[in-house]
Amino acid sequence: MKNYFNKLAAIILTVLISTSFIFAQSGYHLRYKMQTGKTYRYKGVSTSKVTQEVMGREMTINTNVNSVDRITVKNQSENGNMTLIVSYDSIKIHSSNPVKDTTIFLKDLIGKRIKMDLTNLGVVKNKMMLDTIKNNSRLVQSFKNQSFNFIRLPDKEVYIGSKWQSTKIDTVNNQMGKIIVNSTFNYTLAGKEKKNGRDCLKITFTVNTKLNGKGNLRGMDLYIEGKGKGSGSADFDPNEGVLILLNSNSNHQMTITASGNRNMIIPVTQSTKTVKTLISN
Repeated sequence: MKNYFNKLAAIILTVLISTSFIFAQSGYHLRYKMQTGKTYRYKGVSTSKVTQEVMGREMTINTNVNSVDRITVKNQSENGNMTLIVSYDSIKIHSSNPVKDTTIFLKDLIGKRIKMDLTNLGVVKNKMMLDTIKNNSRLVQSFKNQSFNFIRLPDKEVYIGSKWQSTKIDTVNNQMGKIIVNSTFNYTLAGKEKKNGRDCLKITFTVNTKLNGKGNLRGMDLYIEGKGKGSGSADFDPNEGVLILLNSNSNHQMTITASGNRNMIIPVTQSTKTVKTLISN
């Protein structure tokens, strides 16, 4: 009888330990919950290195972009989807190459608004420019359609260690033509951490991209194809539903084929590091 009760007690203890472990693994329903009428400002720092080879000569261009991005929540539907107004408070670009160093303040973009419809999972459903930009320089045009990148949240409950995937197609239009970028993201809920005084969840990710496009420059037809890889992490405040910090690194290899008065094949490699930090809300 004593052995029976000992075995029974051991079974009960095992069950209690197992169930307590299960209940300790609290799940998360992650959603963007930015509040209507509030403005969220992010400091952005991006550094990139582009190396290209033209007619046997290699050229390296280093670029630093410093910006302050403003996101205002215009309204929010019952299902949690939001309409956002995104603009730059400031943006400065420093570029260096073998010929010269240049610093440019893109004043023509300051305050120019982009309207964005965002789901509470971070999917951009619609995006449109609300203001006219008179400056038609290639640099201004390349940045005018840039908007804040939100990480994709899972549609199901997740736990520490959970993984999910998303795909994304971006179209980049500029004066030279159009480039289509296909990306596949793999996310992992890595753990909890304190970030900027907030209790956050750390989400890590990897991304694989393929790109192709075509255009025209000075009478030459351009054909672009390439691929790339990247990784990064994000700190997300699950209580307020706000992205606190985003780090990303990427490397791309591209080939630009030019045909016209002169035929050329230009290999291009690009490495980019970007950090976005919430500075006020």
